[in-house]
Amino acid sequence: MSLGKLKTFVQILGVISMILMIIAGTLYLNNTSQSRLKPLESKKDIVYGVTDSKGVFDKNQNIIYESVYWKWNDEPVTSINEKVDTITKKTRTPIIMVEPWLKNESSVFIFNKIIEGNYLKIIETFCANIESKKTPVLVSFGHGMDLANSKYPWSNDDGSGYIMGYKYFVNKCKAKTNYAKYIWSPDGSGYVDKYYPGKNFVDIIGLSVTADEKLDDKTFKGLFNDKYARIKNYKQPVMITQLGVSGTPKYQREWLDEAKRIILDKDLQRYLTAVIYNQDVDKSGTKYTLDPVYIIPSQYFPFQ
Repeated sequence: MSLGKLKTFVQILGVISMILMIIAGTLYLNNTSQSRLKPLESKKDIVYGVTDSKGVFDKNQNIIYESVYWKWNDEPVTSINEKVDTITKKTRTPIIMVEPWLKNESSVFIFNKIIEGNYLKIIETFCANIESKKTPVLVSFGHGMDLANSKYPWSNDDGSGYIMGYKYFVNKCKAKTNYAKYIWSPDGSGYVDKYYPGKNFVDIIGLSVTADEKLDDKTFKGLFNDKYARIKNYKQPVMITQLGVSGTPKYQREWLDEAKRIILDKDLQRYLTAVIYNQDVDKSGTKYTLDPVYIIPSQYFPFQ
């Protein structure tokens, strides 16, 4: 082959190579852009639950969860059987908020008393009772641990102690039953990081979103956004374990209307799994002169 023909042949190969590179690059960009533009999968619709000792929502078929509180210092462990039976008969999943009140002793070193085994029999019996029911149960231990000025003995500045007590409870319960899932339930208004026990001990993160017109007059959006910002980096499913508003009928209606608009937003539903409406009186903190009453007309909930 002459030198001239060789140069021509090389030039042709160069052009062909360039064309192939352009085609390959175009295909890559198209595939990349399509994958980036692929719409995010939306979650299934939010499901709902209630804390409803008066049975206002007993006949509502749209309620999936029912939440009850259990004080382990003065309620017999056998009461768990009755609570679970009552809820499951309504074809609902029980949520049990375990309140580790102490028995006639100072709340100082509360977590030491727990991990030293002073409440081991109560914990093991509680969890064994759940196992005996052969039905899924969500369990929250020591909710609202981040609340300031709370009367809860487990709500104090001892984050490392709380984590030890929480892990102790979960480990002992896991040894007795496979039917329990665990909700870590800070109020969300405080510095929650120092109370977080880690993903291996948390199935769902619960938040309390409640307002009292007389005390703070805060919107649902303002409350929820602040609380969610404190726990979003954990990247775990989120449940509003207590939704409630106290005030005039007008204030309640407007607050819940805003809550409904936000909760039904499909973008929010990518991380929010359920909303539990508090139909009872809240007695969670000493900051209340009178306990706010969250009783409102039932037609406002669940959000549809």
